Amino acid sequence: MGLITGALQIGKNAILSYQSALQVVGNNIANAGVDGYTRQSPILTSMPGVTLPEGLMPGGGVALTSLQRHLDEALLTRLRASVGDEQKNLAEQQALSQVESLYNELSDEDLSSLLSNFFNSFDGVQNSPGPEGMSTREIAIHAGQSVATRLHEMRSGLLNLHEQLNQQIIDVTRQANDLAKQVAGLNLEIVRAESTGQGAAASLRDQRDGVLKQLAQFMDIQTSETPEGAVNVYVGSEPLVQYTRSRGLTAEQELVGDRTVVSVRFADSNGPVKIGSGQIAGLVSSRDESVYGQVQEIDKLAATLIEQVNRIHSQGQGLTTLTAITGAYDVLDTTAALSSAGSTGLPLAVSNGSFKLTVKDSNGVAQEYVIAASEAGLGTDMSLQDLVGQINSTAANVTASITSDNRLRLQAAGGYSFTFGEDTSGAMAALGMNAFFTGTDAKNIAVESGLAGDSGRLAAAKTGRAGDGSNAAALASLGDKKMGQSGASIPQLWAAAVSSLGAASSAARHNSEATHSVSQSLQAQRESISGVNTDEEAVNLLRYQRSFQAAARYISIVDQLVDEMLGMVR
Repeated sequence: MGLITGALQIGKNAILSYQSALQVVGNNIANAGVDGYTRQSPILTSMPGVTLPEGLMPGGGVALTSLQRHLDEALLTRLRASVGDEQKNLAEQQALSQVESLYNELSDEDLSSLLSNFFNSFDGVQNSPGPEGMSTREIAIHAGQSVATRLHEMRSGLLNLHEQLNQQIIDVTRQANDLAKQVAGLNLEIVRAESTGQGAAASLRDQRDGVLKQLAQFMDIQTSETPEGAVNVYVGSEPLVQYTRSRGLTAEQELVGDRTVVSVRFADSNGPVKIGSGQIAGLVSSRDESVYGQVQEIDKLAATLIEQVNRIHSQGQGLTTLTAITGAYDVLDTTAALSSAGSTGLPLAVSNGSFKLTVKDSNGVAQEYVIAASEAGLGTDMSLQDLVGQINSTAANVTASITSDNRLRLQAAGGYSFTFGEDTSGAMAALGMNAFFTGTDAKNIAVESGLAGDSGRLAAAKTGRAGDGSNAAALASLGDKKMGQSGASIPQLWAAAVSSLGAASSAARHNSEATHSVSQSLQAQRESISGVNTDEEAVNLLRYQRSFQAAARYISIVDQLVDEMLGMVR
């Protein structure tokens, strides 16, 4: 009877094992269209059996001993990293594309065209510097206003984009925080499920892998599985999820200089999260480099434009006689040396030199004075108070004073007027005297209000004589003047900035496409290992079906043999 019992046991084990194997195959086929599903294979193992009368041990049949999830952890880690790189590059590409759209450099109203129109407009003033050319002066002033307006619009648009990126960082941080909580919750469910038997948490593991892949889109993560089946998640060297606890993520806003910056921090300690890849890293780099970097570029361009135009314009003379004028820029300390822009708060530093102040009476008789912008023996240590004293002690019929808000003011005596010329110190431009532009950067650049209201104040002349348009010619040539170490003119500086932006955008687009290809390739590799091949599963289905049928047939034969043996006994 032991042999009969052993034979029946073999058949029983086979039927149960192949029935279970068919269930595994059926589950694979059912999930063939489920994204992120990991294929499982039944592991069938031969069992030891009883000894035959001949002393041989053919075995005790077959048993389903385990389930294998077809998963390559190293490949999965690489896939998560590639997804993070792809999202980072995509975020940067999108931000740069938005900046390019904002600049709209291929239109008739782009900054390049407006700068060209602005400098070219002074050619008209040069050709008609007298009263008959008032319309050309109006055109030049309007061109300057158009440049200032466009700079304002571009800067405002960039700051709006900066705030949009801040909000996106807040939104994706919230999503990443939710995903981290899901990982912690799934860890608990997996540990509980797997304590009841192997393979009980296969679907939960698939869910967790999917959540980790989503989390990797936002930030670069590393994972480490515990013996119990939980996964610890790290960002950099800091843990984010430990067993069933998530430290949490939060977005903090802080004021950095003149802008609001959102940073990602751990919720439990408020410590910074060091993120090198993923969408959050792309948004942060886009905000700080692509967008705010462009704000700094146009601020630099506007500052250069203000400085260079004012240096020339402040030394010229217009058609309108000046009887009183107040500087556009105030100083922080009237006793501080004008040679230090940092101490005075002026946009420019005054260098060692002088400027000419010409005073005319009502009959047109002129008296020229040379005002030193440095004190003998003291180099360029002259303060605003010293400069006021120098003017008052040198020039007659003009009074210099300091306004209540620390600006230089000149007032001519009754019946007198004054003009400026040959400023080798840059004092007039630094203090905003007889300026074309006011402001310090793209945020506040504007055509000087007195000039905007009276085009006769446009300083087209250098000598003050009728028909003199030499200062207008100098302003026109500024469009081609090479400046600084770069050896580029103002339009060329902007063209270089636009070209650099285009190159960065092209590189970001290339990087996005490259990382997308890598991600797709790794995803294909993952599918070849973990995905369900329905043809292969159909073969397995047929194989286990035949094995099940053979086992059933085997039990039927053993049953017939038992009946025959019982008949012999009867």
